[in-house]
Amino acid sequence: ENFVDRLVQPLAILSPVRIPLTVGYTLVVDPKKNAVIEGVGGDNVAAELGIASLALAPPKYRFRFLRPFVKGLFTYMPKPLRAILDNMIQPVALMADTRSRGSVMAKSKHVGRTPRVTANYFKDPQDMRDQTKNLERLIKLANTEAIANFTRDKFDCNHWRVKWFVRRFARSLIPALGCVFKTHRQKRLSMITVPCIFASSSPLKARENFIRDYIVSSYHYFGTAAVGTVLDAADFSVKGT
Repeated sequence: ENFVDRLVQPLAILSPVRIPLTVGYTLVVDPKKNAVIEGVGGDNVAAELGIASLALAPPKYRFRFLRPFVKGLFTYMPKPLRAILDNMIQPVALMADTRSRGSVMAKSKHVGRTPRVTANYFKDPQDMRDQTKNLERLIKLANTEAIANFTRDKFDCNHWRVKWFVRRFARSLIPALGCVFKTHRQKRLSMITVPCIFASSSPLKARENFIRDYIVSSYHYFGTAAVGTVLDAADFSVKGT
């Protein structure tokens, strides 16, 4: 019980200039505002994170069977397009004080069997309020003058293999990638982001849906299992297992 996962809100910005490999560069730490903003990007970071986290799909579609299709999407992608997607500035906002609590329950004494994880993301409404503010900070950061030369307009993608693959096997990725490509409805955007920044007549609801659809785990897990009563003090294993 009392499982905590520090949520991450990603917002990758496609850049027309080369971005060097950046991993875990801290930009902002503000405990009073419950805000931590870090930066990653460049090299193959986008593809590796996309495959590992399945973050281009809403959580309800993030099943194990989707991973080979996401990997296939990056594999079959034309090299120039893959280079563009890998060349991104990726500021991410992390929760500094997650209030929602979940649980991790063992389903077997066998160490190889995965436990049952109940995250309970956003069970405490304050987490959604804090993460909404974090998303606004990312959008504000993306619109600063300092970032202007590192953004690009969307582009044509007439490669039939990419279109066929996404429509046939990974339709759940379309909302996250839809603003990257030109369409007959909207020829130009001032900026490409991945996932696509929401556009709606109901911005508050759209913002909440965006956060729920593209939030990812930071893989920084916390818990309060007591040493001595629950954990063995010698090796921190769970007593009785």
